[in-house]
Formats: sequence, structure tokens, C-alpha cells
Amino acid sequence: MKNYASQLEFYKQNPYRYAVERLGVRPESLDWTLFPEYKGHKWDGSFNPVMQTLESLAAGYWVVIRSSVGVQKTFTAAIVVLWFLDCWQENKNTDPETTGAYVITTAPKRDQLHSQIWSEISRLYSNFGKGKLLTGELRMGTEMDTKWKAEAFVAGTKASEDSTTKAQGFHAEHMLIIIEETPGVPIPTLNALINTSTGGHNLILALGNPNSRLDNFKEFNKIQNLKQIRISSYDHPNIVLDKEVIPGAQTRQGLQRLKDKYGENHPMYLSRARGITPDSAVDALIKAEWVDDAIKRYNELCDENGNLDIDKVTAYNILMGADNVNGLGVDVANSEAGDEAAICEGKGYVCLSLESFACPDSNQLGDVVHIRAKDKNVNDHDIGIDGIGVGAGTVNEMKKLGHNESEINIIAGSTPISIPNDEEIYLNLRSQMWWKAREDFRLGKPAIPDIDELKADLLAPKYEIKSDKKIKVQSKIEIKKTLGRSTNHGDAYVMWNWKKHSTPPGYGETETDTIQQNLISNQFKLTT
Repeated sequence: MKNYASQLEFYKQNPYRYAVERLGVRPESLDWTLFPEYKGHKWDGSFNPVMQTLESLAAGYWVVIRSSVGVQKTFTAAIVVLWFLDCWQENKNTDPETTGAYVITTAPKRDQLHSQIWSEISRLYSNFGKGKLLTGELRMGTEMDTKWKAEAFVAGTKASEDSTTKAQGFHAEHMLIIIEETPGVPIPTLNALINTSTGGHNLILALGNPNSRLDNFKEFNKIQNLKQIRISSYDHPNIVLDKEVIPGAQTRQGLQRLKDKYGENHPMYLSRARGITPDSAVDALIKAEWVDDAIKRYNELCDENGNLDIDKVTAYNILMGADNVNGLGVDVANSEAGDEAAICEGKGYVCLSLESFACPDSNQLGDVVHIRAKDKNVNDHDIGIDGIGVGAGTVNEMKKLGHNESEINIIAGSTPISIPNDEEIYLNLRSQMWWKAREDFRLGKPAIPDIDELKADLLAPKYEIKSDKKIKVQSKIEIKKTLGRSTNHGDAYVMWNWKKHSTPPGYGETETDTIQQNLISNQFKLTT
């Protein structure tokens, strides 16, 4: 029989044994291979994922779990909380400097924390039998200000700045951060949690249902000493054994309902049934495959050196029925160290270039755009700038330089405009502008360069159809809270793209264009 100290040392390396012996957890609910039905089972996700999670954390790895619903990820996280607290104890009698383990559990919403992981902690607490369990806190030390504890921390978008500041202050020798619903945690807060975990025994367990390849899980992709685990419902005992051996978890009936509702190739089914990361979120305005196709079309317009062939660009626009006129879209900034400005230059449906840069003075940006427009022979009607807020300085400066304010100034928050054949209704002009960009991508028209920031920006906005049938695209402020930065590239692109939709019918069209279109359509092959 091990003495108490040696038993703790044993449990530090064996969280599975700790859960079974100390918390009374059924062995087969953690080690699924104990069920004989798993002999010869072909795993859809990671092999024996709960055991992998426990073993990886004991070995000092950070762990990221992308999972389906109802597969015990939160129950597993609750076990990890108690294991970590119990095995790394505060002992003032033998070591006055020791502080014991510090555990932070976080999620985007308070009710998520209390109804999920803290509910599971409460269920296990009777067997744990130590410390003082409060609402969202398990205090192990005897002093009120003890650091030997677990506590809930809400990381919601409404208080993202306060959450980020608080997250930066978490420090302990033995610290565990558990992040639930990882895709919903604001990027600044998530990065603060990652960056504050600097100690030799600072662990992170991040879990959730994946939304898209650009969701918050990507923030862990470059982390060293990381184990990535995927839990699929098809590997859960209730599915493999075809009976509910673990009450409350996913069942075959539940999986069938998901399949009937979405279809087995739908992003929601891939995520919620198999833990697979879909290319795009279900409510993403612009789908990843549309953007990938637009990049392919751009590459087909380039020569062997990767440079755009202007003759191909001209031919492509004629084929697409677009005017071959140069245009500029400008996303304004007014900060030395904050958001950057961006300028998109394009012709027809082809984005020729897109650059971002520090912009400490929005008025001076007006000079830059003026010179660019003059060099590229861009008319005022083909320049798009949001003149509200910091953009007012840029528009006013260009007005002084002789530009027509009514032509270049786009007020994104204003009322949508009437466009022929556009039967949709929109909450505001910004929603209309982004929706038009979305429809262009859906219909296979744009050709864009392969720029990481542009791709991320285009895939970031989500949309909803309001009760009055109006289309609402996420605001720039809402996106920044989740993405962690301003969508400079995407907004500049949308500003430029919008000008072609608000152009009077026939603008820039020539008789030669009409003749050439019939010829080119028979010989010019592109990805559509």
C-alpha cells in the first residue's frame, strides 16, 4: 500500500487511475477499449480519445480537442480539474512558498460554464470530498485569497477588453486553463490565455465543436508540445455497442436525427456528428470553396512567372460581362500602432493588388489615394471610401484636391440603394455591399490573389435573416471582437467591388466588348 505522498506522485502520472480510484468513475467510460466490442473497431476519429487526453496532460502536453456533441468532453474536463487540484497541493507546513494548483475554466458565456463543466464538477464532488465548493469556484486553501483553487472565468465578446486584461494576469507555478466552446472565445482573450501560460507546468486544455478551418482552434496550430485530438460520435461506446451504456451521451437515434436534418456532408453534421472541421461555418457569408475557386481563376490569368497577364484580364472581364475600368477601394485607419489602412486596386472582376499599411493620419491617406487614382487613371465613380468616422478625414482631403465627394464617399451604415434585378432587402448599405460580394463569389465571378489576410477577412463575416426578412451582415466591430483585428483587406475589397454594382447600366461598355465577348467565350476556359 502506497503512503499518501507516493500515491499522489503516482496519480500525477496516472489521471485515469485517479479518476477510477478517487472519483469512482467507471473504467470503461474513460478507456473505451475495455468494451470487447472495440476489438477490430475502425476509429473514425482519434484512437481511444479520452485516454489520449488524460495521458497527454499527465505528460505535460497542451491538448486541443475538436469533438462532436455528446461524447463526454466536458465530463473529461471536470475530471481533469479535480485531478490537477488534488495532485499539486499547497503545503505551507513543509514548503511556505508553495501555492498549490490553480485552475481556470473559461467559456464565452456564464451559463455555459455553470451548466456544463461546473455541473459535472458538482456531480463528482461528493467522491472528491475536499475543499469548499461554491458557485463557479472550488476553494482548496483555507485562506480567502488562496491561489489553490479552481474558478470560473467568463470570456464573452461583450466584455472582451476586460476579459483580455484579466486573462493576462493569470499566473501560477502549477496552472491549468480549460477553455470550453473555444471557437466562441474572443481571439484577444484566447491569445492572452495562451501567452500567460509561460510556466514549466502551465497546461491548456481547449475543447469545442469546430466551426470552420478559420475558427479559433487555428490559434494553436503553431504551438509546440501540443496534442490535437478529434472525438467522433461514431467512436463512442453508445454507438459502437448500439445501446446506451453511458447515459446522456450520444446515441444512434441522435446521430440519425442530425443526418436527417442536415445530410451527412453538411458542415453542421461534419462538426456535430464527427468532430471534423468544415471548410466554412454554417452561417458564413462567403464559403471557403468559393474563395478557393476565385484564387484558382486568378492564377489562370497569370503568366509562367506568376504575374497577371493584362490581355487575359481584359478578356476575362469581357467574358464575365464586366467593364474593363480601373477602380480603388479604401479602408481607412488613423492609428500609429493599431488598425492598418488598406487599398484594393482592381479591374472588372479581377483584384489586381491589395496592400495594407500603417496609417497614423487619415488626412494624409487622402493624398496617397489621390496620387494612386491619378497614376492608375481611376475616375471618382470607381473609388470607394467609407467616409464615416476616421474615413471623413480622407474624403475631406480628397475633396480639397478636386474629387467629387458624392462619388467617392460610401456611407456603409446608411440606407441600401435600389439596384436593378436586386430583390433582396437589407438592414443597411454595408449588408448590401457584402451580400453583393458574396453573390459574386457564389456565381464564380471574382479572381483574387492568394493573400492570407484577404482570405481570412472574406470568410470571417456571418449573416442572419432578420424577422422582417432583412439581410444583416455582422458589423465590423462584431467581427473584430471575434477575429481579434480589423478586416482591412476584406473591407477594402468590398469597397472596390461595390462600385461596379452601383455603376449606371452600360458604364464603360463598348461595341468592341460586345463583339469580343462572343469570340472569347468559345476559346477562353477558366475555373467557374
